[in-house]
Amino acid sequence: MQAVRSWLQYWGNQPISLEEIGKIGLTTRISYGLVDIYLLDGRFRRDKDRDIYFGNDIINRVIDTIDKRGAVNPRVVILGTGISWNHHAEDGEGYGQSIYDDERERLYRELAIRMGDTINCLLFISGDTHVNEIYHVDLGGGRMAPEFVSSPLTRNTGLREHRDIKRERVASFSSKGKRGFATLTIDSLKETLDKWTATICYFQ
Repeated sequence: MQAVRSWLQYWGNQPISLEEIGKIGLTTRISYGLVDIYLLDGRFRRDKDRDIYFGNDIINRVIDTIDKRGAVNPRVVILGTGISWNHHAEDGEGYGQSIYDDERERLYRELAIRMGDTINCLLFISGDTHVNEIYHVDLGGGRMAPEFVSSPLTRNTGLREHRDIKRERVASFSSKGKRGFATLTIDSLKETLDKWTATICYFQ
């Protein structure tokens, strides 16, 4: 909690619920038009010994907020956190580790059943792997959401070369020694809920 309070003194992103900050940490929603960006706190509740990454308090609050906001107008939902969302177990401490299977599949199931209802579009963003990549994350139930990974921003000797395309990975194009960043632009037309575009640009 001391770290959370210190963060709030220096950073403008406010948690979804200040009343629940002891449960959800710094999980934040930033909204613009029909787009909601959720920054999930993957450190505050994490407990590998209990198979917890985000924890039910964070997941329940995000799902509840998606339902309430999407009931009026279906939203473009972007979920971001510091580590990968996909099922690749080789990605170190990512959400794809088998110890998080129960929590991850429950979250993905809840998201999948809301797609086309309160969720008009779903995207994942992540970083921390020192590589630029794109994944098609399998949510189950025939649903998929793309994940855009961008993290080699600083001068870091650990930058990775591109990796083989397999399983959910559909692109990997970083080069060792090249730094960069990505931009994500969402265009959701107010006159129709069915038309939107997402454009991601990677820079090296």
